[in-house]
Amino acid sequence: MPLYPESKLLDMGTQVVSISVGKKPDHEDFTVHEWLIRESSTLIHATLLSDQSERKERKISLPDYKPKDFKIYMQWLYTERVLMESGLDDDTQMNANCQSLIKGYLLGCHLGDEMYRDTIMDFLLEWNYQICTYYCQRPIFENVKTVFDSTELGDPLRKFMVDFTVWNASHDFWVKNYEDFPEHFVAMVSIGHSSRSHYGGDPPISCVKKRPCLYHCHTDETCYKKRLDR
Repeated sequence: MPLYPESKLLDMGTQVVSISVGKKPDHEDFTVHEWLIRESSTLIHATLLSDQSERKERKISLPDYKPKDFKIYMQWLYTERVLMESGLDDDTQMNANCQSLIKGYLLGCHLGDEMYRDTIMDFLLEWNYQICTYYCQRPIFENVKTVFDSTELGDPLRKFMVDFTVWNASHDFWVKNYEDFPEHFVAMVSIGHSSRSHYGGDPPISCVKKRPCLYHCHTDETCYKKRLDR
């Protein structure tokens, strides 16, 4: 078991914030150290700085997200580990894990948490390396509209989904289904197909080992992998 210097101890203080996740009556309340989540989430930080009543009560609501997704996020806040259900050799479980990762990424977008988004993205890339059947490709295609409705132009998850489609979707699948996807997604995939036809080469996703931040969203030069471990 590795030993870490005492200087890595976090002084989280005693102030906590209550976060209600989900729509009533199916919501769940979470209690999180305020310092910890404010350091990570720009949304929470801005909300607690505002003069709204939420500041006094230290209560924040996230009605559009599932308690399970926030539970994974909260575990990551305290441990820097993303906890998923086991069974990656099972197609159904891999499908479910991919769905959870996409939801987690979108939660990270809403919270303004770049480190969490980049962490989730690396798990999506790992998922991509393990899939081997069409069944396991479904969660990507099923979530395209949600992702494009919930993210901004240039978002790394959009780029990942486009690259995934260009290099994994069959010609028959694309011909039969392209009308069901958002127009901007179709345009990006068409450009990707054109580039692949003209320039060939390897899938962009396969270049991540050489360019580990290819699908990251951090705006500074410090990737979460290079930051000090907690």
